[in-house]
Order: sequence, then C-alpha cells, then structure tokens
Amino acid sequence: MSFEEISSDAAPSVSPYCRPLDGTKLTSFQPPAPALVPLFRCECTVASVHIVGQTSVGVRKIIPLESAVLRSSDATSPFHGARLLQAGGADYLRTDAEGTAWLDARYAFLLRSGRTLYVQSSGTRYGHSAEAGQKLLEGKEEVEVGEYCFRLRLILECEDEHEEIRKACKSLVIASAVRGTSSVVYDAYLVQ
Repeated sequence: MSFEEISSDAAPSVSPYCRPLDGTKLTSFQPPAPALVPLFRCECTVASVHIVGQTSVGVRKIIPLESAVLRSSDATSPFHGARLLQAGGADYLRTDAEGTAWLDARYAFLLRSGRTLYVQSSGTRYGHSAEAGQKLLEGKEEVEVGEYCFRLRLILECEDEHEEIRKACKSLVIASAVRGTSSVVYDAYLVQ
C-alpha cells in the first residue's frame, strides 16, 4: 500500500492519523518488512504428562519441566548458559478433538548475571495428517518434524540491564519448536 503525494489537507477519506502533524507532504507509507534475529535455543527435558481430563475447552494436560538450558551461537550472549530454576515450570496445555494442542507454559531461568528471566510461551502444535495428530496426542513415539507444526510466541521479563535482554523483553519474540517423547527444543527469534 502506498500513498503518493498526500498533503496535510488531503481528502477526508485519509485518516488524520496517517497525515504528518507538521503539514509536510507524505510521499510513501510503507511498513518495513520484519526480519528474524536469532536469540537463543531452549533445550528442555519434560516429565510425564498429568492429565486433568475433559474440560469445557478440551482435554487439559499439565507437563512439568524437569530441566532446561538456553544456548546461543554467541557464547557472550547474556542468554547463553541460562538454566531452569529449581522451581521448574510447566506447560498447561489443552488439546481439541482434532489433535491440536494449545500451549501455555510458564517457567524461569537463572541467567549468568544472577538475574531471573521469566518466560511465558504460548502457541499451537498440530499434525499435518490425522495419523501425525494422533501420535502427538499420545506422546509415546516421536513424530517426524515435517509431519507437524509447532510454533510459539514468547513473553520475556527480566530486570537485567544488558541491552540484549532489555530489547528482547520489549520486543515480539517467536519460536519454532520440536517435541520428542521427553523433550522440547525451540529456537527463539526476535522480530525486528
């Protein structure tokens, strides 16, 4: 979408919020394309699934995290080497009749700086076929990565003053993930 030569006294069809406040002419109005910047990889070991049961929103399950570590290709990254706090965390997911998992996990890491990084991840996981969806629901065998989609949005909170941490905490962070029978691995990206 492009607005060419729109003056500040443009027709009423142009929102006043799109016009420059100083009266200058707007020559283009093009949002920048987002870019993904690798942030860290999270490697988690998960415990056995606790099934709450059928609820009004699907089958509710709780999957505790046993251990986790953050890794970065840059060993100087403030995220690199962070470990899951002893208190752990869990994924409080629900699944629907089609096998889609709606994930909502909360956990915390101890950074090398000594600060605590709170992470909330939410997203979906679903099979590209009924068979893959069923295998994911049962969780007893590994499903080939190409047979399902597992994507997350992360909310990060921390009072660490490191610029990379501060930027990540106020940015949109997404992740692509894989699930093993007792593990989850995801690569987190900052959307720029």
